[in-house]
Amino acid sequence: MFYYSRQIVYLNFMEAGHKVRNAGFLKLEEMEAAVKWNIRIKGMYEAESGFYEIRDETGSLVDKLLLEQGEGSYTRQFARGTMTRGGRSWEEICGIRITLSDGRELEGHWRRPEDVSGEKERREEAGRAEIRSREAAVRGEKQRVFSREEGERAGRQGEAQGISGREEGQRAGCREEADAVKQAEVLEAAGIEDRAQGPLKDTDTTGEKATDALPSRDELYEDKWEQLQHMYRTVHPFGDDRAFLTIAPKDFVILEKGFQKMVHNSFLLHGYYNYRHIILGKITHGGEDAFYLGVPGVYYDREKMAAEMFGFEAFEGKYTPAKQGSFGYYMKRVKI
Repeated sequence: MFYYSRQIVYLNFMEAGHKVRNAGFLKLEEMEAAVKWNIRIKGMYEAESGFYEIRDETGSLVDKLLLEQGEGSYTRQFARGTMTRGGRSWEEICGIRITLSDGRELEGHWRRPEDVSGEKERREEAGRAEIRSREAAVRGEKQRVFSREEGERAGRQGEAQGISGREEGQRAGCREEADAVKQAEVLEAAGIEDRAQGPLKDTDTTGEKATDALPSRDELYEDKWEQLQHMYRTVHPFGDDRAFLTIAPKDFVILEKGFQKMVHNSFLLHGYYNYRHIILGKITHGGEDAFYLGVPGVYYDREKMAAEMFGFEAFEGKYTPAKQGSFGYYMKRVKI
């Protein structure tokens, strides 16, 4: 699993070196690629107003916090490795002190300095284990697909050796019908619908389009996106006017060369083998066209963290913001 840690650190209000009471907290969230601080302070003397320095356990400057009549808040999220004003990495900090007026201060500690290196090693190992697990799942799915294709080839060879064409055709028809029903159930559950023809019951598991539902691929167009719209099925997965194409990893030759290597992206392949399709769409912002690749999946915080590790930027589905367990697509901007 990917690394995630959350702590609530209570801040002690100290006066003349003695603890008076709790006066707030620091919520510290540490993730694989980011760290987030959320400080809340209240119940101080109303005379405490202005900017006050936040320093770490070594006395180095971290940042400044604004108090107004004894209350204030501070929120910041930053990438791992980002340095504080005092030149230390945020994730190395073990405690903070906020010096107020007249010898008063706030302080809080959450770990010993010697624990930092061990935490870093555990986090890195957790990330490596998650990647190994996903790659193993992709390899297993590839093997199952290969075995199924081998079985189909063996069936065709058997037919050539004298198996009744009619009986084999009936079996193939049953398999195709079952596959079509299964694919339609997945697409309907995902909310993918072709507005002109309804749910994509005539799309096979590789994302190819049915012959009788598509324009001719022999037509040529000057605009590449228009050309692709005449080559791949158009769908509306988010229930609005935005049109997306359903494609498969084997179609990544349509992307710019730098993005074709995504055919080896473990997160993308995992989503494709689960749902048998990927979407590609054009979105216009302020007169500028942008293209996005979408991998189907279910939203969970841990899954979102994994998606970000593999280069995906956002999640879009039926709900905004996304709800835990809801279906949608992990999106990444690409070029064609």
